[in-house]
Parts: sequence; C-alpha cells; structure tokens
Amino acid sequence: AKPHIARGCWCDPWPMAEMYVCTKVQPVTGLQERLHIGDSGKNEVRHRTLNEIVEGIARLGEDVAEADIAFAVFQANREVDVLFGRVDEHSLSVFPWSDADLNADAADVLSGPPPFPLAAAPSSSRPPLGPLKPVREGDAEWEALGFDYLRHLEKVRSSQLVVAQAAQVAAQAIQAGEAEVEAAQAGEAVQAGEAEAEAETEGQAAEAAAAEEEE
Repeated sequence: AKPHIARGCWCDPWPMAEMYVCTKVQPVTGLQERLHIGDSGKNEVRHRTLNEIVEGIARLGEDVAEADIAFAVFQANREVDVLFGRVDEHSLSVFPWSDADLNADAADVLSGPPPFPLAAAPSSSRPPLGPLKPVREGDAEWEALGFDYLRHLEKVRSSQLVVAQAAQVAAQAIQAGEAEVEAAQAGEAVQAGEAEAEAETEGQAAEAAAAEEEE
C-alpha cells in the first residue's frame, strides 16, 4: 500500500464541496448534513452484497462466480452514476460516450430531444481526472485482486516451494560432500596407520636380523 499512499491515492481526488452531497439541514441546530460520495463503509456494504452471491451455494465454478461478481459491480456502479447524474436513468451502459453515439445516430432519423440528455450535455462542474496509467503485473502499484489474487498466491507458493526444494537439494549435496571428505580423510588415516605399522614391523625385523648376526 505504500506506493499508493505516496501517490496520494488515499486522498480525496476533488475538493470537499465535490466529495460531499448535501442531504438535509437539522431543524434545531441548522447544521447541514452531507453524504460523502465514497468511504470504506460503502465498500463494506458492497462486499456484503457480493458475499450474498455465494451464500448458501455449496459449489460455484470460478467462471460463473467471476461473471456474477462482474455484473453485480456493474449494476452497483450504474446505480451510483444515475444517483449522481452522470448517466441517464434509462442509459444502456456506464459509458457516456456510448449514449452520445446513440444520440448522434438518433439525430439522423428522429426529431426532438436526444434520447440521453445527460450524454448530450455532460456536466462540466467537476474537473476531469488526469491521464490514467495502466498498471500491469510487475509494476510497483500492481495488486492482485479477485481470482487473480488466488492465482498470484498459488504462483508465490509455488515459487517458495521451488526455492525450498532447491535449498534442500543444496543442503543434501553439502552434507554428501562433507561425508565424502570425512570418508576420504578416514581412508587416508587408515592407510597412513597401515604404512606406519608396516614400517615398524620391518624395523623390528631388521633389528632382530642384526642381533642374530652379532651372535
């Protein structure tokens, strides 16, 4: 999360007036109540809705679950866009340029107002965000989400298993090498002892032969 914090991703992208929606005024104190357009609480509510997709289901394939979650997120985003006036209520998608294309096609054959008024006159009260940077696996900002996280976790565990196996093989090789060196040293010691014993025996035999000649 540190790269995101450094880039300011945890800060509101617009001024306070753009991030809050006025709801009502308290009758006694006169305080203005406002609704923040985004916070962790809304995410938790959305997570609860997503969890209901698999509630009570014993088995659900990855492909079906991913499609169900995608449709649920799509519907949630569309409801929010309609609530804040970003798209028309009867819009066919969450992309305003699609509605604008349909308006252009309808203008060639129909007279009257465009089918999607909000796409025809988009609000300019909110400044546009800066250019979007695609984040790909390997980038500092990349995070595995959804089923990608499971695949990423399996890949990490596999890499850790390979490293552990390589370390075990290396340790076994080192132990085998040490055992081989010890065996070689032991063999050399035995040979040296045998040679020393032979030399001692030969010396004793030479001394005995010399004693006999003197007699």
